[in-house]
Amino acid sequence: MKAKGRVLSRDYLLDTIWGFDQALEIQTRTVDVHIQTLRKKIKSEAKRIVTVKNYGYRFQLEPDED
Repeated sequence: MKAKGRVLSRDYLLDTIWGFDQALEIQTRTVDVHIQTLRKKIKSEAKRIVTVKNYGYRFQLEPDED
């Protein structure tokens, strides 16, 4: 996994997945809503998606690694 342990910003995810231009300064909850939905779908593995407050998200291969 390329981004293992790396924090991906909300802007990066918006641009990479949905094609939003960061320069537009779009205020959207799209990323947050999709992360919430993803966590619900993967249930017991949801703790692998870690929120980095005011920045983005990090995926952990091992749920207890920091």
